[in-house]
Amino acid sequence: MENLSQWVERTYGDRRVAVMVSDLRGFTSTTRVYGIVHFASIIARMRQLALPIMHRYHADYIFAEADNFIAVFLAVEDALKAAFEIRQILRRYAESLPPDRQHFKVRLNGVGVHCGHDVIVDKDGKLHGAVPNEAYHIGEDVCANGNVLVTEDVFKQVEGDPDFANLVFRRGGEGSSAYLHVEGALATEAELVPTDDGRFLSGPLLFFAKRHAPAVDVSSIDNEIAKRFERQFTVLMFKIDLEMPAKKYGAHHSIALKAETLLLLRPIFAKFNAAELEDVLYIFKESADAVKAVLAAQDSVESFNEALSADEKHHAINITGYGVHAGTMLFVEGSDIHWGDPVNTASKLGQDLATNGDLLITPAVYEQVHTRHELDDLVYEHRMLKRSGVDLPCYCVSRGPNGGGGTQSLQKAPFRGSAQRT
Repeated sequence: MENLSQWVERTYGDRRVAVMVSDLRGFTSTTRVYGIVHFASIIARMRQLALPIMHRYHADYIFAEADNFIAVFLAVEDALKAAFEIRQILRRYAESLPPDRQHFKVRLNGVGVHCGHDVIVDKDGKLHGAVPNEAYHIGEDVCANGNVLVTEDVFKQVEGDPDFANLVFRRGGEGSSAYLHVEGALATEAELVPTDDGRFLSGPLLFFAKRHAPAVDVSSIDNEIAKRFERQFTVLMFKIDLEMPAKKYGAHHSIALKAETLLLLRPIFAKFNAAELEDVLYIFKESADAVKAVLAAQDSVESFNEALSADEKHHAINITGYGVHAGTMLFVEGSDIHWGDPVNTASKLGQDLATNGDLLITPAVYEQVHTRHELDDLVYEHRMLKRSGVDLPCYCVSRGPNGGGGTQSLQKAPFRGSAQRT
């Protein structure tokens, strides 16, 4: 793909920048106990408390992805200060809650910070390059218990800076000796802003944040939210492997590969009546359409890759997996609020657990599709997976070797995946 300008929102070129990635914990477990409306209000409160900090430290770009923040700072020092102030303000907020409202805590899983060059933002708002990939890995996969982890590159940039004299950079922290576990505290100006602070929240998110007001009638707000925003959909999420291409060939190749993939897949999903919410997130009214769309996508990807010459193999499309779940979700048109168990579970299956381009569907989807005549040539292999401390029973869907369908027993299915986050 020769002209990438139509896919690029901004590029930092050869400039060194810092990327900070924060992640909350308990999305899956909290949602299953208290419901998605409650966790959506936690996300809203997180944004309400954290966004003023990131703006005060001159974040050049901020991307909110459900319970994650991915932010670019032009100064490494600003990124580290923002990370610590976010952690400190969330601790202060937790301490402010009475015993009967402890489930309103915003529980930080951690913050990861990395710095370097070759960072590009695409038109979908996603960051490309080895630097954001590493920061995302630290913040999402390695961090735990609300800790701040940084790379050696970050440490070298701030070493000896008097602003960080109270911090201790300890090598060999949890997760990997490749990162430094940062302990201590910084002087902070962060405020526990009130729940009606709408400086950085859209109208709907502000409505969710007001659930955290001390004397509010939560049930009344929840009833209004359910009436206005709850919808039934089948959700498809998948993962395009862009990490290795970015590491080996750079951010521009990563964007080109993503563009090629979406140019191939978008018409297929549209054919099966999908609505695109994000680049790797689609919703369907019918579960059968979602399954048929993935089967068609698998065929097209295979054909695309087979047509590449030996010199073009680095342009091969690698979708590591697809996940499909159906149920009730929060859906606010024109916003990033499309959250709920269908999205979260489809993400766990398609982006975290599926491998080799597998299609994993939940029992809810299986019940809707396994008796469909046009899908009777499929095999459904029952699996029990685990992620974020939650059991995820599912079926791996494939075409039968001779056109025959059926369901394989649980005993024959391998266990894959492990509880990595709670």
